[in-house]
Amino acid sequence: YWTNYVQATNTKKEDGSGRAVLKENYHLHFDGEKFEIENDVTALEDLTIVRYYGLQMSRPNSSSAYDISYVGSHTNIVAITGNSNSYDNHCSEIYIRRLDAPVECRFGVHPIGLGTFYCNNSYSAFDTDYGKSYFYMINSDTPCQMTEYQQINFKGYYKFRYCD
Repeated sequence: YWTNYVQATNTKKEDGSGRAVLKENYHLHFDGEKFEIENDVTALEDLTIVRYYGLQMSRPNSSSAYDISYVGSHTNIVAITGNSNSYDNHCSEIYIRRLDAPVECRFGVHPIGLGTFYCNNSYSAFDTDYGKSYFYMINSDTPCQMTEYQQINFKGYYKFRYCD
């Protein structure tokens, strides 16, 4: 269990003393197969969230090639590294497989709360050429209005596997 206090763009200061507007209460649990994660997000004042990623994964940014699949996307996109997205908001799992090594990662969101992408009418997942994959739970096309003490949440998982 841990708690993050998040400052908004207009409340943060370089020295870190800015005003927090969100509180994230995380719970991480390993069930022997995967890491289950839950996040309850509480507004500390009335606010509008225009971008919130939720789960993300960093991978080595090297010359190694990866397959990146957007599981659940209606277009069933498979990309080979960077600068791609799911093209719709139906992706519930990102599957990353390194092509030159027997390593794979799956991470995804459960279809509750922000994991239903009700605050995103665009694409629900994307990958960058600098080595990170993200879920895109709140997008500026559908901002999330919150009143003080209102909560939103999501649940998800990370699963890693060495393939022989």
